[in-house]
Amino acid sequence: MTALESYLTGDVLSDRGDIATIESVLGETASTIEMTFKDTHWPYEVRRGAALTVGKLSQSTTAMMIHAIDLLLDTPETNGGKLGYVFTLNDDPLGKKLSCCRKTAADALFDEIKKAGNKTFSKTYGRNDPLTLSFLAEVWLHSGSKPDCIKELISTKANEHMQLDLAKDAESFFDFNPESTSNGDHSNAASNASRVDPSRSTPLTNAFIPLRVLRTCRVIGLDPPKGYRIHLRYFESTLHDQLSFISIPDSRWILLKKVEASCDRYLIAGGGNVEAEWEQGPAV
Repeated sequence: MTALESYLTGDVLSDRGDIATIESVLGETASTIEMTFKDTHWPYEVRRGAALTVGKLSQSTTAMMIHAIDLLLDTPETNGGKLGYVFTLNDDPLGKKLSCCRKTAADALFDEIKKAGNKTFSKTYGRNDPLTLSFLAEVWLHSGSKPDCIKELISTKANEHMQLDLAKDAESFFDFNPESTSNGDHSNAASNASRVDPSRSTPLTNAFIPLRVLRTCRVIGLDPPKGYRIHLRYFESTLHDQLSFISIPDSRWILLKKVEASCDRYLIAGGGNVEAEWEQGPAV
């Protein structure tokens, strides 16, 4: 019996079962994303059995959710024109609803950033952070309307991030400084009612932040400066260190897996309170 014959009479059945399971999870995830969408965005927190509470639009959460929709719909625009995984969600009524949610959310996200003076804001990551900008770049690229000011923001900040040395100053990626009012006063919040300053948190070491910056450059067509190899070295050395922790009981690897699990639950549930589960701050 050849290897192909052996596969067709054995492993193929297991693979088909795995594919069916994946399709089921994707379908459930898509339904959750569509059902939890309210007005222009998704609730920051979703609890099973509890009524949805629609708060203010979270720019980072909204950008991530829009990108998740793009990946679920898997159009030629989101996969670089390559033939994607055959998943029929795009032709279903649910797919059409998700497309409507995506357009409404993207328009609201762009408007929110413009109203803020063409800057992003996250209570977790601060202002114009590399994570929010990375997902914002994906949203901008695959949107019908592509505001020039949004691209300018992404390009400017991505270029600034590429100049930073993570090994020497990781916290410089995240701006938690109070924003000055029109008269330069940092303390009088009443003089600028629209200003909200993030709460400072302590960044943690993470190998994938520089990759998000490089991905942002690629998405918007920005050639990274020569210094980008500093980020590659940081990624390789940090990833090696973090992977080595897997063999150490109760090591930082367990904490890394906690972050991954929190993110997985967030994506599957369509909006969980990741901050409540992981309060140490953003990862760098």
